[in-house]
Amino acid sequence: MRPQRASGVILEDLPDGESVLLSTDRSQAVVLNSVGSAVWDLCDGAHDLISIVGIIAEVFPEASRQENVS
Repeated sequence: MRPQRASGVILEDLPDGESVLLSTDRSQAVVLNSVGSAVWDLCDGAHDLISIVGIIAEVFPEASRQENVS
């Protein structure tokens, strides 16, 4: 499986290093931390799930130790 970003969603960077995913009509928003933003960037259709997990684990070693994901 090679995840691809959803159409109708845009990413905007926030000044504090987080990002926000917005629906194109701006009716819905989701705030992403730096790990979430990196995952979104990697959902380009070129990376499979295993490679995304590997890249995230390498770039954000602390993310692999987190137990709670919401």
